[in-house]
Amino acid sequence: MPRPRVFISSVVEGFEEFRAAARHGVEDADGEPVLVNEDFPALSSSPRNACLDGVASCDAYMCIVGARGGWTAPSGKLVTEEEYEQAVKLGIPVLVFVQDTNRDAEAKRLSDRLSSYTDGRLRSAFTNAVELRAKVAASVRPVIRTLSLPMTPQDEISAALKPSNRHAQDAFLGLVIGPERQEEVIDPLLIGDLHFQELVMRIGHEPDVRLLDYRFPKEQTVTRDSLITQQDGGGGAAKEALHVRFEMSPRGRAVFESNVSGRVRASGADLLGSMVVAEEDIAAVAASMLRFYGRLFDEIDKFGRHQTFLMNAALFGLGYRSIARSPKPRQSYPVRMASGDGALQAFDEPRRVTRALLSSPEEEATRIATMLARRAAQ
Repeated sequence: MPRPRVFISSVVEGFEEFRAAARHGVEDADGEPVLVNEDFPALSSSPRNACLDGVASCDAYMCIVGARGGWTAPSGKLVTEEEYEQAVKLGIPVLVFVQDTNRDAEAKRLSDRLSSYTDGRLRSAFTNAVELRAKVAASVRPVIRTLSLPMTPQDEISAALKPSNRHAQDAFLGLVIGPERQEEVIDPLLIGDLHFQELVMRIGHEPDVRLLDYRFPKEQTVTRDSLITQQDGGGGAAKEALHVRFEMSPRGRAVFESNVSGRVRASGADLLGSMVVAEEDIAAVAASMLRFYGRLFDEIDKFGRHQTFLMNAALFGLGYRSIARSPKPRQSYPVRMASGDGALQAFDEPRRVTRALLSSPEEEATRIATMLARRAAQ
């Protein structure tokens, strides 16, 4: 399950030991520590924006005040002070730890300001790193218990596996994936923004994603609460059909659909293309969908608030076709005697997949293809 995220704010230079202690203390309390300088050193945004966005990606905020106030932002305030104000603005819990040491003027001013805001439970003094770790863990545990992290109901994922209007002669793979945290991920206004739509198009066409193909026309439609991207991948000089449709909602849920029959692997003068769907084609399409989704989250969730996702897949319109691994042309083909055009669902319950898996989805995509082949053979 997703762990509550705690942003750790302090000076960095010369304070590494205490930042590491705070990290371990949050982990001891079963939280997820977020330290921008250590965990996200290569962000393209400005340091100030990166820090404020990092606070916004978390469920709680922790400030550790030592001897120095640290860097001053262009606003004239300390960087840690701006991060604190962002946390207060967002209404997330604030925890303060103050080292028992002499402080410079700015550190004393910050300590006095934070101390006037927090109560005794949320403010604690420490002398060394070992003590800080223990006090962080003790303070974070009750805060975590009070945090409510709404989770996406599993039945909502599988229920979204419904075919849209499609080419009746093709078999289609449907895949639904969404963050396990149930909350707004994409600003609804962003759905209709040209830059966001271009981002979706760019990622879809990336060479190692290949969800979309430059040879075929596309259309994007903005509905009340989603962005629908469609590729009409048939006809013309291309020998294969590459029909794609996917819908992105503000909650970050994506519903994909793409044909797995009529592709190059199954082309030719014989009946192979109309009688057999290759497992490799199903796996390749599923991998494109998952990799696209992971790349999109790398852009819209740079601080990794969402690390776990729920996913399921299904085949629509398989009909009399069979599923085979590396099918070869032959004189005759077996006919599937099962339930015609009914949907075949890969998993009885949605699977939990991680952000790391989405960057290398081949194994999961193979699992989807294998499970669908087994169910088609029953």
